[in-house]
Amino acid sequence: MTVALSLVHSTLRIEVADFGNINPDQRNCYADATDDEHGRGIGIVNLLADRAEILQEQKGWRVRATIGIAVHPS
Repeated sequence: MTVALSLVHSTLRIEVADFGNINPDQRNCYADATDDEHGRGIGIVNLLADRAEILQEQKGWRVRATIGIAVHPS
């Protein structure tokens, strides 16, 4: 797994690439009452991010998200 973060003006960009075994049906799951510990991350990203996209790649998945933040000058 790799994680990249960048801040451009007032937008935080987050990109996560995961090349592990992921069930594609779990990518849009939201937390529910089950005890399952997998498949909740994308739901959390969709709730918090201003924009998110999921890309299926040859060896896994890549998720890109942006979040607008307030930047205060020092």
